[in-house]
Amino acid sequence: MIEQRLNLPVYAIIPHSLEQVKLDKQNRKEVTIPKILAVEHPKEMAI
Repeated sequence: MIEQRLNLPVYAIIPHSLEQVKLDKQNRKEVTIPKILAVEHPKEMAI
């Protein structure tokens, strides 16, 4: 879609992370320092 509409080449794709979705939900509930995917799950494919 990016290549077609913007006429720009795509060189990489970042996979969707279910772990990030979980962290986002936790971060919304907690008032403390937000959790970061790279710190919590460094071997996640999106990292």
